[in-house]
Amino acid sequence: MKRIHYIILIAILLVSGGCTKHFVTWQDYNDAWYDNYAKKEFGNDTDIVRTVVFPTGVLAEVYHDGYGAYPKRTKDPVRGTSSLVNLTLEGYLVDGTNFLIRGTSAYYVSDLIAGLQEAICSMRQGSHWKVYVPYSEGYGADGTTEGLTNGNFSVPPYSVLIFDIDLLDVTNY
Repeated sequence: MKRIHYIILIAILLVSGGCTKHFVTWQDYNDAWYDNYAKKEFGNDTDIVRTVVFPTGVLAEVYHDGYGAYPKRTKDPVRGTSSLVNLTLEGYLVDGTNFLIRGTSAYYVSDLIAGLQEAICSMRQGSHWKVYVPYSEGYGADGTTEGLTNGNFSVPPYSVLIFDIDLLDVTNY
């Protein structure tokens, strides 16, 4: 008798599409958010001066264009490093989770994720941008496996990343 109940339950699950019919993965959620935002919301803020859409899918809303130097992504043959940038940076996931607490830090451009490298090298010193990085240009299918430093948190796989960036200073330009 018990066996018949299990067979009926399995048949119902197979006919109804199983338990995964309405299940949405984090990747699907991020893909849908990015596609929806890019088509409907991107650039609608009245404080935005202009928008930038990079070939890789990185999106940027420009709140202020600076007048200083552009950073370089490639390593300098003489100095051996890419540009050193001083940034005020804050990072969010699409669900609003803050994974990078707002703070000012110095980074070599070549040490940043590909999407940030692309955006920062298009910014001039003194600029303020909001940058949307698709997971293919961020931490990808792996995410970050452990907590980041300075009280910041891990990034799940397939996460679209949102950065609020102030480019304060550029060295080695």
